[in-house]
Amino acid sequence: MKRKTKVLLISYGAALLVVFNAALLACHVGAEGYRTRLDVHANRAFSEAFNAIETLDESLRKLPFASDAAMENEVCTEIYGDAQRVETALSTLPVELDALEQISRHISTAGDYAGVLARAAAEGERITEESKSVLTALSDVNAQLYEALGTLRQALNDGAVVPEHYDRLTDALDDLEHETESAADTLDAELHTLAADFKAVPALTYDGVYSDHSGDRPLALEGMDEVPQEQARRNAGAFLGCDPASLEPLDKAEGTIPCWRFRLAQNGETTVAVTVQGGEVLRVLASEQSNISQDTDAALQFLTDHGYPDMQPFSEEANRYVPVQESVFLLADGVTLLLAKDGSILCFDAEDYLMHHTQRDLSVFQSNLDLSNALPEGVTVSDPRKVLLPSPGGRERPCLEFICTAADGTVCVLDYNLETGRQERIALTSEIR
Repeated sequence: MKRKTKVLLISYGAALLVVFNAALLACHVGAEGYRTRLDVHANRAFSEAFNAIETLDESLRKLPFASDAAMENEVCTEIYGDAQRVETALSTLPVELDALEQISRHISTAGDYAGVLARAAAEGERITEESKSVLTALSDVNAQLYEALGTLRQALNDGAVVPEHYDRLTDALDDLEHETESAADTLDAELHTLAADFKAVPALTYDGVYSDHSGDRPLALEGMDEVPQEQARRNAGAFLGCDPASLEPLDKAEGTIPCWRFRLAQNGETTVAVTVQGGEVLRVLASEQSNISQDTDAALQFLTDHGYPDMQPFSEEANRYVPVQESVFLLADGVTLLLAKDGSILCFDAEDYLMHHTQRDLSVFQSNLDLSNALPEGVTVSDPRKVLLPSPGGRERPCLEFICTAADGTVCVLDYNLETGRQERIALTSEIR
């Protein structure tokens, strides 16, 4: 083996393990080469992210100059595409992902919001002054981010900050050789600081993924009292069919639905969460995921026995069941259930059901809207079923849903809004329900 190859192997080993003293000199030489490669990668990734954010900033500033819906659609589509490129560029930075969480959310919100506006503009709807002001606020925040990242990029070029991976390598060498008294600031640390000080835009209320859901509450738990931990443990035991005393209390978890958590050490390990309000089982997860049952009838019977009647399988997602009210499928209220062949629970998740389930006014489904001309030609179409289809922002749209099969065998789900006649969704699927 050539000496150069040996040095490379040792240097890579130094990046992953605390090396032995006997290899210290080789590791030090290898570290310098490793640092050079990391510097090149970090600078290239940082430049790509910086340039992508600059392009997004320019697109955000174009919208006030658009004079008609067609141009507004074009600009908003451009903003959406630019935001996607920024997200991709940020993912290549040599930092831990949590350092970018707040920044990434700002970018995602800008792109998602622009995407919603682009769709409305494509239908001839002009963007309101209120929406323009929101995009202006997003532009202002993006400009601050652009400036802050520019400063950080310069510090990276000057060597004032270094990638975290190189810092870990040199720290390992420093511990062995005591080469230096202090290490340079890392890129991870600087981005954590930037994110902590990052002034995000106020929460937005619009029909999109990143809309403000802070007012959301678990509708199925309304009016219920809070339960103490011991009562929650008894409820968990009854749900799992085990002695409550065998459930080890873990903690009280906060979140969208606060819950008590327990652990069952039996045939592997199972964790179960019970809501503080109402004492309903929120989630169950077993460590062993074997001997999976495919018996849909058994799953439906389990749900009925545990307080989830009138459920039907929703086969676009495996092991997903949704309630049916007056022949209308309530797609937002789904429950995930996976049973073992012996009837034990492998996975259960009722968060969507507890958050959204309530009785709906379904009078809109009495509509006589004719959708026959809206269906594509040359495909086999199933009889429609009635669904309440949630939008990205959580609004529910009354739809007729069709299963369509093309001549080449491609199967897709098509949803048409009963109020507007507009096609709301195209979802490819290999399953026919």
